[in-house]
Parts: sequence; C-alpha cells; structure tokens
Amino acid sequence: MGRTICIVSQKGGVGKTITAVNLAAALASAGQRTLLIDCDPQGSATASVGIHDIKTGQAFQRAFQETDLAAEVIAHSCLELLKVIPAPLEIMQNDAIPISMVGKERFLHALLARFRTDFDYIIIDTAAAPASFLAVNAIITSDSVLIPLQCELLAFQSLRHTLRTLICIKKKHHLKIKLAGVLLTMYDRGEDISERIVRSARKHIRHRLFETVIPRSTQLRESASFGRPLVVQNAASSGAQGYFQLTKEILAKGKG
Repeated sequence: MGRTICIVSQKGGVGKTITAVNLAAALASAGQRTLLIDCDPQGSATASVGIHDIKTGQAFQRAFQETDLAAEVIAHSCLELLKVIPAPLEIMQNDAIPISMVGKERFLHALLARFRTDFDYIIIDTAAAPASFLAVNAIITSDSVLIPLQCELLAFQSLRHTLRTLICIKKKHHLKIKLAGVLLTMYDRGEDISERIVRSARKHIRHRLFETVIPRSTQLRESASFGRPLVVQNAASSGAQGYFQLTKEILAKGKG
C-alpha cells in the first residue's frame, strides 16, 4: 500500500507546491510508483507538470460525486512512473460546496482506496489553508504531513500556527497521522536571516527537521513555466539536487 504524504503550510510562498512537485518527480525518478495529487483549486502543481486541460478538474468534481469514476481523474506526466490527479475546479472550495456535500471530509480517502495499492508513494499538495475542505480531505487520507519552512522570520513564526491547526484536525477526526518532518526551504547561504532561522530551527525543533535544506533557487521558481519539475528539467542544478537528497531521506525513513 502506498505511503501518503501531505504537504501542508499555513503560510503561502514557502515552497509548498515546488516541494510537492519535485519530491513526487524525484521519487518517480528513483523507481517509485508515484501519484501526485493537486488539492489546491489554483492548480499550481497541475500546471507545473504540464497539465492545462480544464476537463481534468471536471473529472475530479465528478469523482467527488461518484467514486466509481476514480480512474478518470488520473493523468500521465513526463515521467513513466509519475501519475497525477490534477486540481479540482474552484467549486470544490469551501464556500462553493453544495449543502448536500458538506461533511464529506473523507471523500478523497474513499477515492484513493480504489487504487492506493497501485502506488508506492502518494504526494498531496494543498492550499495554504490547512483547515479548508480539500486540505482536511488530504490530511485525513495521509499517513504523514511534511511542512516546508521558508528560511525567513514570518514563516518560522507561522510554523506554530500550522502545527496547532494540524493537532486540532488530528483530534477532531481521530487520526493517527504523523509528522514526516519540517523541511527548510529557500535557504540563502551566508545571508544573516537564513543562518539565524537554520540555527533556531536546529535548536528548537531539531528532532522534527529533515537534514536536507533546500536552497533558494531561481530555477526552482521558474521551472513551473516549463511544465516540468526541475528534477527533470535540470537534474544537476542545486535546487534539484536538494530534492533528490530529500527523497533519499524519505526512502531511508520508509525502510526504517
């Protein structure tokens, strides 16, 4: 059965989608059958792997209403072992969900039950709102959560809020979900604030940190415009190498 990791952060702009896309692609490159699920109606992860067809979002919505249509939501990517469930339409956001659908926080869990065994890893990207309808669905169906932490003060301060939200969701829905780890992102070597955040994180949350630190990279930001993850577009770049290293950590933990 595939290990499901949800990428979560209460703060936007911390590298959440970049992490979801490149981690999924790096896992696939490592020979793992991987499914990337875009649970953010903005569709950034979907676009980052080159999928732009609105019909894919319509398929997600139909599957929400009838899980027998689960197979219709899976799309192919540039990697043979990486499949994608593209972003749903905006109707799937909290304020647009029909009354008859309210309370169906486990729809994604039911959807994945039909093909979870077909994958080694399932990576889920979410919007910067962990308590939203789709994010709660994603958290409920996951084995663990990964929190990207941008090496900046405001992002570090928001980590506490993200953890509190996750604890509340875990208690409310009686989940056994674990913290896969906190990933330091957008690190500028030699920059004072970056160095301070790394030191503080290693002092206060060291047992929750991944050893991998993702550097700030223009190529990572721009890779979405090519419709290919950076680990595919330029595997030798520092940003891509960071996600390959993260993948090694996750695979090692999975075997432990």
